[in-house]
Amino acid sequence: MLGGEMRPRIKKCVKKDQGNIRFAVDCSAGKDLELNLNEFADYVRTHFKINNRKHGVAEKVACSVEGDSLVIQTTGYEFAKRYVKYLTKRFLYQDYQGVFRILSSGKETYTLKPYTIEDDDDAGTDDE
Repeated sequence: MLGGEMRPRIKKCVKKDQGNIRFAVDCSAGKDLELNLNEFADYVRTHFKINNRKHGVAEKVACSVEGDSLVIQTTGYEFAKRYVKYLTKRFLYQDYQGVFRILSSGKETYTLKPYTIEDDDDAGTDDE
């Protein structure tokens, strides 16, 4: 460097001890359309990324089916709830496009709701 000036060194952040994070997706509305929760859990397991990598995720991420809901739990890794919504939308896009939407129902849960289509018979006909 010119003039003998040195740039200050950037200190690396020390990671905090991250606890267990648990999110759930309630799929009770999918019973009517035979939504397979085991396929959903496999999809999340195979497509979940940590630090932009899919390999080595099995030790840190656990996906389990409890009743009518899918539970995603991590140990030692922190991720956003929005990522669960992203993975759910991608799974639903494959076979259930336009059938379900995913809504937040609590701080740690999402719920699948079917789309409601309103049929207005009077709106399309105007007889004068």
